[in-house]
Amino acid sequence: MRTEPATVATLLKHRMACVGCPIAPFHTLEDVCQEYRLESGAFLRELSGIANAETE
Repeated sequence: MRTEPATVATLLKHRMACVGCPIAPFHTLEDVCQEYRLESGAFLRELSGIANAETE
């Protein structure tokens, strides 16, 4: 979230409590997908698309 701030909106869109969570730094995106029952490949592609769009 620090290096790709545009991804915060995606986390909030999926109703994730990661933003502001004190243990978020200790979780991987795979952990988060499992916790929120998201298909990890699709979620990672979504985040990647946002991060890549930010650098263009």
